Amino acid sequence: MFRAITPRFLKIAWQLARRKVRHRGWRFAQFRPDGVAFPIQISLCQPIRPSSHLSNKVHNLRLASTLVEAIVIHPGEAFSFWHCVGPPTKRRGYLPGRNLIAGRLREDYGGGLCQLSGILYHLALLAGLEIVERHHHSVDSYREAERFTPLGSDATVVYGYRDLIFRNRLSAPIHFLITVADTDLTASLCCLTDLTAKTIYFRRVNSDTSSIEVISEAGDGTVLAHSVYQRN
Repeated sequence: MFRAITPRFLKIAWQLARRKVRHRGWRFAQFRPDGVAFPIQISLCQPIRPSSHLSNKVHNLRLASTLVEAIVIHPGEAFSFWHCVGPPTKRRGYLPGRNLIAGRLREDYGGGLCQLSGILYHLALLAGLEIVERHHHSVDSYREAERFTPLGSDATVVYGYRDLIFRNRLSAPIHFLITVADTDLTASLCCLTDLTAKTIYFRRVNSDTSSIEVISEAGDGTVLAHSVYQRN
């Protein structure tokens, strides 16, 4: 059966082709069960907020998490969220959920995966990994009391367009352990080398009625990321 050729499909195919050229020669982490027990070094836990798509979001998170857990990232290798997880389609078992698309909440297959990419990004910062590509959300859609992670620690992913990529510059391989419960998400970075979580600050440097600007910086003052969110 041939797949229907739609404008969206063509745009995604074009973006993927451009990315393939851009990343030619890169060493991406592969699926390989090394059979080595990696001790947990750094962990984060976030609540999964109730919503009309809660059960679908939990399903999508569990489906993607099993793929992330199967990856071992050796020194010098890069981890790509979409290279690992693949397209979040109905055919591959993903369910509809809420996605922030072009600044608006819409329903699409694979909804909720940004919470997984976000917690992986936060872990990568804490471990001192090299962030190659990360995109923040365009809109801050949470009130302070509803926030499950610091503003500035998010990483939105859109298949074919926006990816989360980081490189292991440690001296030992790493991988992730992820637990998706009905009400919370726990992710751990595991490594054979002892690691101490780095100090990371998410500091608001400007806030007005229309936007919020956040600087992410290490404990030594090194700026790691710059994010600007429009207020919802």
